[in-house]
Amino acid sequence: MDEEEVVPLHHAVPDEPTVLSRRPVLREGVFAALTALGVLAGQAVSFPQTLPVVSPVPAVAVLWLTGSSRSRWALRTGALVCVAAVVLHLTGESPAAALALALALAVQGLASARTYRRLRPDGLRLRTASDLWSLAAGAAAGAVVSTPVVLLASAAVEPLHLSDAVHWLLHETLSVFLVLAAVLRGGHHGADGPPGARALERCAVAATLALTYVGTFWLRPDVSVAFLLLPVVVWVALRESLRAVTVHLVLLAVAVVVAVRLGHHPWQHLPTGAQVVIAEAFLGALVLTTLLLALSRADEERSARHAHEQADLLGAVFASISDAVTVVDARGNLLLRNRAADDLFGGVSIPGMADPSSAHGFFRLDGTRVDRADLPVVRALHGRPVVGVEGRLVSPAHPDGQVVSVSAHPLPPAPGAAWDGGAVAALHDLTALRAATEEVARAHDLIAGVLDAATEHAIVAVDTTGRITLFNEGAERMLGWDAREVIGRPVDDLHEPGDLQALAHRAGLDDPADLFTTSGAGGAHTFRCRYRRRDGSLLTVSLTSAPLHDGDGRLGGFMTLASDITAQLDAEQRIAESEALFRAAFERNPTGIVLVAVDPGPGGGGDGPGAGPVPGRILRANRSMRGFARHPQASLPGTPLVDLVEPAAAAAFTAQLRPVAAGTRPAVTFDSTFLSAGGRPVVGEVTATLLHSRVGEPMLLCLLEDVGEQRAAEAALAHQARHDALTGLANRTLLRERLAREVAVRGRRLGLLYVDLDGFKAVNDSAGHAAGDQLLVVVASALGGCVRAGDTVARLGGDEFALLCPGATRAETVAVGQRVLDALERPIVLDGIHARVGASIGVRWFAGTSGAEAADGGPDASAERLLDEADAAMYAAKRAGKGRIVVHGE
Repeated sequence: MDEEEVVPLHHAVPDEPTVLSRRPVLREGVFAALTALGVLAGQAVSFPQTLPVVSPVPAVAVLWLTGSSRSRWALRTGALVCVAAVVLHLTGESPAAALALALALAVQGLASARTYRRLRPDGLRLRTASDLWSLAAGAAAGAVVSTPVVLLASAAVEPLHLSDAVHWLLHETLSVFLVLAAVLRGGHHGADGPPGARALERCAVAATLALTYVGTFWLRPDVSVAFLLLPVVVWVALRESLRAVTVHLVLLAVAVVVAVRLGHHPWQHLPTGAQVVIAEAFLGALVLTTLLLALSRADEERSARHAHEQADLLGAVFASISDAVTVVDARGNLLLRNRAADDLFGGVSIPGMADPSSAHGFFRLDGTRVDRADLPVVRALHGRPVVGVEGRLVSPAHPDGQVVSVSAHPLPPAPGAAWDGGAVAALHDLTALRAATEEVARAHDLIAGVLDAATEHAIVAVDTTGRITLFNEGAERMLGWDAREVIGRPVDDLHEPGDLQALAHRAGLDDPADLFTTSGAGGAHTFRCRYRRRDGSLLTVSLTSAPLHDGDGRLGGFMTLASDITAQLDAEQRIAESEALFRAAFERNPTGIVLVAVDPGPGGGGDGPGAGPVPGRILRANRSMRGFARHPQASLPGTPLVDLVEPAAAAAFTAQLRPVAAGTRPAVTFDSTFLSAGGRPVVGEVTATLLHSRVGEPMLLCLLEDVGEQRAAEAALAHQARHDALTGLANRTLLRERLAREVAVRGRRLGLLYVDLDGFKAVNDSAGHAAGDQLLVVVASALGGCVRAGDTVARLGGDEFALLCPGATRAETVAVGQRVLDALERPIVLDGIHARVGASIGVRWFAGTSGAEAADGGPDASAERLLDEADAAMYAAKRAGKGRIVVHGE
């Protein structure tokens, strides 16, 4: 390893806190503090003029200097020497002695660290016996290298002694070895192997150790008694976990140090220096022996555990193999087989091997039986491997036979083993594979039949390079090419280049060929394009392209299906033209047009009053609807149609449209009153028809035309046809209609008065026609004041009037006539002219029998007869002297 290479701290010191490795200054401070504490601890348990039995300082020096590069070696070494020398001097050592010991300590730490790095480049650890020997070698190397240094440094202070060198060597070796072993095993978190001792046994061992320690170091400190520790320590090493062994060794070291310091130990009769040396040798031997035994046992346990794990793993793998695997010995006896073999063979070793005459055995695919000597496993037992022999295996589990592929191989020689000379056979069940192959063949035949039958569609397959691999009969008919002419050609040759370029651009592709290659492998997609026929003409088609994948899921090409959509395009063109025409007619029509949704209505589908579908919200409206809407045209969609109707007419409006919305009436036309944007009423003629959209939802087509002026003109004409233009009274026509209606009602009474003015001609001749017309208007007004509500006053022509009094009695009718006479007796002022007129009145009272009394037998004839009879009674009044009332028949 290169001298400048730095072993990472987490490799150097196991479980060193991360904060120390990330903060070098903090790390140096921690180790400096540990060095100072170690020196103080060593000085506390040492004898005057000698070293203690064990001191943590050498081990701290090794850990501090482990992993140092040249750039940090000098810094850490200097820091170590300074800290150790200062603390030694403060605890009583002379400056020279303190400096000498500090230098020796630094040399020992650096030598041990470098030695261990050479032996264990991957860092400090203690897991195996080899690690233990490396640790011991590193500790010893550091002690050996530092011994001359301490002797030379001490020579300047005091005379040299050989015992001092031996003492230093043992002290440094034991201190580094024992403390590092405790640190390395104490910081190890891995499994130490299952402890062998039970709780009772551990208690016995603990008690024995305690008694032995007390007896050896307190009650009877004798050398013979001290050897009693050896079997107990060995027993702990062989039965307890490595961590427990390490804890015990630490306790043992503490016991030895304390016993030597207090003078209670087996070597107390020796000189002080010899006591420490013997104690160090004793403790070192116990520590080395214990750790060596414990680590060796741990190695064996790990090896055994690993072997068991490998065996379990191989067993699990063997059991999970899907092929039937069987192992036989040299005689053909079954040694081992997996679950698949159990399922395949069903209770026998190998079908047909033990009993060639049985029904079970191995048969060729043609049905002939394979002799025992030719069985694959028998051939393998004779040293001849067999690979991939197919046949049919008949067994108790599969009496109908299973198609299998058999491979058999002789086992390698293994003298003394049960499988020496044996063979292993593996059988792969091909039954499902054969069934799948047959299914694929059937599917292939089916697809081929589909392709041949699809003569109305062009089916073209391409590979990932865009070259044609399939061209069916439908493609030949559609495009005029023969399959042999186009197979292998680029698919671009079939398309109009401009079309593919536009499609690729819309799909975000740079190359049109990517439409049929890996760039378009996202899934099936459909688009329109134009094929170029063999004769050069273009054919518009709907093309669907879908990726083709092999059994491993890899893209193998594309399949395209094209349909001729010429007829569809023509239909779409016609529909588009029709829709354009409809839109133009819809938007520009002077009649208001709305499309209205059909709502189920409050009664749903019931038959009760108000039940059934009703007009709902407006779906669409043209510009002409502005005359019928309170809202702008843009806000009409979504507005309920009934909101456009005058509230008083809303119920009748809905009732008119309900039969059409329900489909019970094809169409309806009626008038309704709408409210315009200005709030004024608008009379509109509504024509409604039920339509069905493409998705089947019904809707109403409503045409709304403003017919207010038309209805007003019609009303004026109707009024003129039935009323007198001068007086505004009903004319003869309206009188006859009302008279006929009253006569037609059975049991209905009525009174009819025929009035002729007396003296009108004189006024008309003297004052002029204008005055005469004015007189007639005044008389008409006077007549209107003489009748009851519901009575009719009519001008029959000239100065003749009629009064129709439905439901009146005879007396009431005569009373009306009398009021007329009274009203006309008063003078009438006409532009300064005083005129006086009278009246002759004929009365016809009808008792309400029936129309059978009419001369012609009908209601009109009866009404005319009543009018004639009233006229006759009027002339009778004239003849009687005028100014009077004559009742018909009296």
